[in-house]
Amino acid sequence: MLNRLRRINNLTPAVIRHLQELRTRLLWAFAFLGVAMLGIYIFKEALLDILIIPLTRGELAPEDIVISSVTELFFVYLRITTWGGLFLTMPVLLFQIWRFIGPGLYSYEKRWVAPLLMAMPVLFYTGGLFSYFVVLPLALNFFLGFSQPGLTLLPNVSDYLKMLFNFGFAFGLAFNMPVLLVLMIKIGITSVAKLRAWRRFAIILIFIFSAIVTPPDPFSQLFLALPLIVLYELAIIAAVWMGSKTSTKSSDS
Repeated sequence: MLNRLRRINNLTPAVIRHLQELRTRLLWAFAFLGVAMLGIYIFKEALLDILIIPLTRGELAPEDIVISSVTELFFVYLRITTWGGLFLTMPVLLFQIWRFIGPGLYSYEKRWVAPLLMAMPVLFYTGGLFSYFVVLPLALNFFLGFSQPGLTLLPNVSDYLKMLFNFGFAFGLAFNMPVLLVLMIKIGITSVAKLRAWRRFAIILIFIFSAIVTPPDPFSQLFLALPLIVLYELAIIAAVWMGSKTSTKSSDS
């Protein structure tokens, strides 16, 4: 009993320091989030004009976009500020995560954790921009193509932004699939051989996933599924490359 109490007393200062470090990293992340949200709010009108370009300049663009309530525009700006702040703060958040976990990693672990953390925001932004410039205009043209005499289409800005942000974050998170697969390989959940053997099942699951997270139009589903299949193959290549690189460095050391 006394030995157990001594061990707890010895661990307590280390745990406290760890929690203090976590608090510091969280404070830095929230500080950058606040600055990003403030900057976005200052330019909220210009950002809204940019965000509605796919809706206003498409082949079947509606004549007007409506606001259906007195408070709607306020909440539109609030949504742009919140989601835009999170979008911009992601690299800072990942850097704070690295600063928190980096000192506790071995050198060979840092060789593959650091590239994965750096790849996450790049893949996330790539997925978001791909949805904005490619997938969203196609999906809008698909849905705007439905018309009926006597019915006038008046798109609501809140509904449109909800669709835009859902697209952006769905594609951004989906494009991080290679990071998840490489991480699963590194911690031993799966292997390169299994990923190659499960390729056909993975393609089926990718199409099912694309059908769930995108609207029920074939264009957005296809344009999410095809990049994910390519990224699945790139994850296998990256895992093989990182594995050979790690083994080469360990043999040299």
